[in-house]
Amino acid sequence: MPRRLLLLVCCTVGCRPASDAPAGASPEATSEARSGAASATPTAVIAPAVVTDSTLGPLRIGMRIPDAARAVPGVQMPPNADPQGCSYLVWPTAPAGVLVMVEDSTVVRLDVTKAGLATTAGAQVGDSIARLDALYAGRLSVGPHKYVPTGRYVTVSPSAGADPRLRLIFETDRGRVTRYRIGRTPAVEYVEGCY
Repeated sequence: MPRRLLLLVCCTVGCRPASDAPAGASPEATSEARSGAASATPTAVIAPAVVTDSTLGPLRIGMRIPDAARAVPGVQMPPNADPQGCSYLVWPTAPAGVLVMVEDSTVVRLDVTKAGLATTAGAQVGDSIARLDALYAGRLSVGPHKYVPTGRYVTVSPSAGADPRLRLIFETDRGRVTRYRIGRTPAVEYVEGCY
């Protein structure tokens, strides 16, 4: 599918996580299609790739869109997106499974939907809740998943001295992490992402 048409599809149906998006219109699918397309856009080096309490490589929660575009060549707003609304940045060279949510022209959340990209503590997609408990001892709260009967939301409270609005939230199913996200409240707590 041509890149412009693919972006138009994403913007027309909205950018929502796979759990809520119609088939073929999830931001993950759109991001993967963009990543697989040949591109002359320069690649931002994000190695070793690690997700901190508020960053992924040069991208930082709270960064304005123009600053994000300077930090990571190729990052931009989707065509016709409302810069004041909620949407996902276009990032053709993003690591697999990474989504960057913006609201009010500011990066507010980073989602990781595939294994291979770990937090600074070493947690990643596929880990068990028991491992999360060992990595984040005393900082976890666990609640029921809104859509998955066998799922849980595991929220890590901010570390001492960190911005109290920051959260790290793991989604699990049958005791294993299926995806996770970092960001500021309230955006990091949006179950459906941008809707």
